[in-house]
Amino acid sequence: MSPSDPSGRQAYAIIAVLVLVVLGILAGRFWLGGEPPVPATGTATDPTTAEALGDSAAQREKSIAVLPLSITSARRENTALLAEGFHDGLLTRLVRIPGLKVISRSSAMAIRDNSSDWGHAARELGVAHILSGDLQQDGSRLQATLWMIDAATGTTLWSSDYEIGISTELIFQVQRDTVVSLAAQLGLVLDTAESDRLRQVSTDDLDAYRAVLLSRQYGRKQGFDALQRAIRHARDAVTLDPEYADAHVALAAALTADIGTGSLERSGTEEQIADSIDRALKLDPGNAAAWSALGYFRSAIEKSDFTAAY
Repeated sequence: MSPSDPSGRQAYAIIAVLVLVVLGILAGRFWLGGEPPVPATGTATDPTTAEALGDSAAQREKSIAVLPLSITSARRENTALLAEGFHDGLLTRLVRIPGLKVISRSSAMAIRDNSSDWGHAARELGVAHILSGDLQQDGSRLQATLWMIDAATGTTLWSSDYEIGISTELIFQVQRDTVVSLAAQLGLVLDTAESDRLRQVSTDDLDAYRAVLLSRQYGRKQGFDALQRAIRHARDAVTLDPEYADAHVALAAALTADIGTGSLERSGTEEQIADSIDRALKLDPGNAAAWSALGYFRSAIEKSDFTAAY
């Protein structure tokens, strides 16, 4: 079954709708969470309300904002791309942990930009913990320091230092070790399927990994020239490692966004997008980015609006 043939399109459309519903539920769970009002002092509290407040407080404790890593290298441009990829990788892995609320990338940026009071910004978003860190590149080696703090008190609850060679296997290993450590710190249990998934290395080709990161970076900038670069880097990644699911997702996202600029004809490009998503899902059926791309693609076709692929 392929998204490009009629029967496949119908089946994938149904799946896409279900995915969008689930994503909507998750969005509410991850990003729209807040705390119910606390009763005024001296006011009798209904047992049910008290229980709900207790549940809300407990849920808030299982929440985190992942801030972009600070770059301490002398030549920032050499490290910025890897830092951005590391941040994306942590977000992707953490959001899959059942029971953990992870706020969106844009909300995390808002906390980071409020450098005068991270704790206040985090509490405004209903987040109990902040994960931050810095990254330094020294030749062919990376040094990373990560720490998680309590947003209410500023207390450091967990920290770790890593020094590794620059390879996708080692980068993914640090992300995996960090996620496992944070889950344990927050009292969350990873099921067998997620533990197995964390051990997967999606590509061992560092150049393909960099090409995907570059494609995402240019895709977020929007504009005709940026999107052409996003497409070119995604195609490079697919050529370098045809078995890399994220490379196919990056190509689908870049092509979808480019349709929105009017620079590409929809007829042939839609088939390329469908094929890229289909290939990504065959390589990695649990790839959340691929399912998200499929849901957006189907919605964009129905609305004829391809302007928000990133």
